[in-house]
This record gives sequence, structure tokens and C-alpha cells, in this order.
Amino acid sequence: MSAVLEQTPMIIQPLKAVQPVIVAASNTAPVAKRVNMSNEDYHADKSAISSTSLKELLRSPMHFWHSQTAPRVEKEHFRFGTAIHAYLLEQDRFLQEYVVTPEKGKTKASKEAYEEFLKAHPDCQHFVSESEMTMILGIADQVGNHASASELIKLGQAEQSFFWTDEETGILCKVRTDLLCVPFAILDVKSTTNASPEAFQRDVAKFNYDLSAAMYQEGVYRVTGEKLDFAWLAVEKEAPHGVALYNAEDFLETGYKKFRRALRLLKSCRESLQYPGYQPDGIAATLPRPGWYK
Repeated sequence: MSAVLEQTPMIIQPLKAVQPVIVAASNTAPVAKRVNMSNEDYHADKSAISSTSLKELLRSPMHFWHSQTAPRVEKEHFRFGTAIHAYLLEQDRFLQEYVVTPEKGKTKASKEAYEEFLKAHPDCQHFVSESEMTMILGIADQVGNHASASELIKLGQAEQSFFWTDEETGILCKVRTDLLCVPFAILDVKSTTNASPEAFQRDVAKFNYDLSAAMYQEGVYRVTGEKLDFAWLAVEKEAPHGVALYNAEDFLETGYKKFRRALRLLKSCRESLQYPGYQPDGIAATLPRPGWYK
């Protein structure tokens, strides 16, 4: 059957042909700078490529193009993760900008109370529920009890934005570090359901955290000349809120290879003016069996 599929692609036809998206490559002068900007302005800037965009590119160029052109929508788990970051790393800003809402609940009365609360705070853009605030405080307590993590947080500068032009491809890149702890490390806070070594290894692989780590390290080095270590602070959202601080050293080589591969692929897409999906020729492929399947 596999031979038939490979030799006779007309057996499997897409419902509708999808034309490759075409976009012209941008010409940018060499850049290497550190910028003081808001999180909203950073994400709104589409002139430079972030690690999130490169992860989409490795999924497929079509997914990358969609991420660049579609309106940005903050997913629910990202919203809560951002709140955790803000409380751990920028507590003063959190206390100024965030409002704790009553629980939305499932009853008509609780939903109405929630909506009335939002109407009473029309200018506030950042909300966490009472239960989420309880979780954030629990996480903060555990981080405060972790000697190395709490010390790094005291030393670091939160939310620093870096822009630079990649020498090989000429592509303008950007990173926004969670915490910059010169001269020690770049710290990235990751909320998770399981911060154990075995589980977090899978998170790193599944979400390409290694690509981000390598790109962040590269960006800080290109702008500041500092080659810093990179560390993940994994925090569990559910009680008892286990936390763990992991050096990313063993993942950086693979992450850097992914980073370079993604940039070269983007350069090729820009030059060809094509951003194809998984199977641009419409030909079926045999799905390989992974090692763990056995």
C-alpha cells in the first residue's frame, strides 16, 4: 500500500489546493541594540523574528506566515503564565497593574457578579482570579524558599529586549529575556504541571525550549558581548507548587542547531517567496514509527 501511495499521489487529494503564501524579504541595516520597551510593544513589533516565530517555522513555513499575519491572541495559559512572571520578577508592576477578580463560576449569579466587576474596572487590562492569585502566592513562597532561585531574582533585571541582525542570514532577530542576571545567567521562568527532571525534559523537547535558550543566549551575546549561562526556573501551577532551577547547558548545542536551521529555512523562504505547508507537493508519506512506540 505504501508503494502505491508514493507512486500514485492522485489517490489522496486535498479538498482544496492551498497556494503558497508570498511575501517579500525585508532589507534591514545591521542592528545590535538593547531596547527599553513594554511587553505589548515588543510583541507588536513584526520587523524582527522571535524564537516563538521560529518554532512555528520549524512546524511548517505556512504556520510561520500565519503567525506573522494573524492578529495576536493571548491564550489563557499564556495569560496566567505572564501573571506568574510579573509577580515573581516585577512585583511592583504587578501590584500596580493587576486586579484580582471574583471567581467567574458556573452559576448565573457568579457570572453576573464577575461581569459587573469587569465593568467597574474598565481601564484595567490585567486580571487574575482569586484562585489564580492563591496559586501565584503559593508559587512565590516556594521560589522564595529556593536559595539559588531567590538569589538570582534579587540580582536580575526583568524583561529586557534585545535586537540584532544575524550575520549569516541578514535576518533581524529579537529576544525578550525574563530575567538578565549579569554576569551569571539568563533566567527563564516556565510554569508547568510537573517540574521534576523527567517531566521537564519532555517539556523542553515538546515546546522547543532549547531553541529559545540558544537564541536568547546568542542575542544577549551579540548585543552586550556577555556569554551568559542559561537557566530555567520551572514552577508548578498546582499545590504544593514544586519548583526547580535547571541549567540548560546540555540542551544548548541542540538548541543552537535548531536556531540556525530555522533561520536558514526562513532565508530560503524569503528568497523563493514561498511558505509551504507539511506536504507542498501533495504527495503522501509513510508515517515513521517512533522509538518509544515499541
